[in-house]
Amino acid sequence: MSANDEGPKFWSEIIFLRKLLGLHDQDTLSYINGIQACMQAAALPSNTALPRLIAIEEALREELGSVAESMILKRSEFYRVFVRGMADSRCASTALSVERFRLARGHLPDRLDDLVPGFLQSVPLDPFDGQSLRYHRREVGFVVYSVGLDLADNQGREGKNRRSSHAANGWDETFTVER
Repeated sequence: MSANDEGPKFWSEIIFLRKLLGLHDQDTLSYINGIQACMQAAALPSNTALPRLIAIEEALREELGSVAESMILKRSEFYRVFVRGMADSRCASTALSVERFRLARGHLPDRLDDLVPGFLQSVPLDPFDGQSLRYHRREVGFVVYSVGLDLADNQGREGKNRRSSHAANGWDETFTVER
């Protein structure tokens, strides 16, 4: 019998022991409460939901067993990825409006508000902080950006590793156009 064959037996014994000690039911209840809290938070505007999900995640780290904890954390990580996708989509759409403005007027706008109402109905909101997306003209183009997970305006600084999901990354979610 290999070590792999002993795995299911080992885990079933751990689960049995946790049930005997009453920890399994406690984890189940905490998991259900955590999922309910996550669902309620996810129904909020994204700039309110994300901080609440992070707070739920931190509270559950101490309360839950490892299996339930990992399930909750995967859900909140999914939400972070979803919000980043929202930010990327809004930045890209806004950058297209900036380009339409440039083609129509022969120059870049000074600020995103210049795009309203001719090119945008309103400046899209940053899904991370609920404020308007940011915009900077650069020597060779421009950048439209969201503050990203760290909620700090890093002036359109682009991350070296776009796959990173750490909140303290020091960069923004950007869409840059260069000529």
